Amino acid sequence: MPQEIIDVTENNFNKVPKPSLRVDCKSCDFWEGGTSMLGSDAHAKELNKLERIKSGAISAKLLCLDGKAIGYCQYGKLSAFSRSQAWRRRLKNPTLDDVFFITCVSIQKEHRGKGLATLLLNNVTNDLRSKGAQIIEALAQKPYSDRFSSGPEKLYLKCGFKIVEELPNLSLMRLVFVQEGK
Repeated sequence: MPQEIIDVTENNFNKVPKPSLRVDCKSCDFWEGGTSMLGSDAHAKELNKLERIKSGAISAKLLCLDGKAIGYCQYGKLSAFSRSQAWRRRLKNPTLDDVFFITCVSIQKEHRGKGLATLLLNNVTNDLRSKGAQIIEALAQKPYSDRFSSGPEKLYLKCGFKIVEELPNLSLMRLVFVQEGK
């Protein structure tokens, strides 16, 4: 089963998978402050997301198996995601606003339980670390549900994140990279 993780670009945006019946990553604008993927304006939301990716405002990666995209991860500076900023204002332990934030990690249902989400998330965190990220955060689900795609708490723990704060259905997860010499 050859696997590949690639950056989402204008050339492959149409391959962004739909990980469940309730989640369509191409048109989801929940973390950007929108109404998620609901409504008749899905195409406009897709165009907006593609423009944000092209401009570098947000980033995303695809996990492909045998050339077919079956996983998706979206991330960027916290400032790119207004709803993420709003959630963090409710917390007791916020960090600086220039942290990187992972909004979703999704694997199509039939491919779950094979370590692919771990592979994808580790690829993203390693990429961010190589680009100078010092802190990466995410709001992880507990318990996991297909209703959202932020990813399960146990996935983030497996990838080295720590629980910073717990909410009723979410945990603020944080991965801190220690700079050499500090």
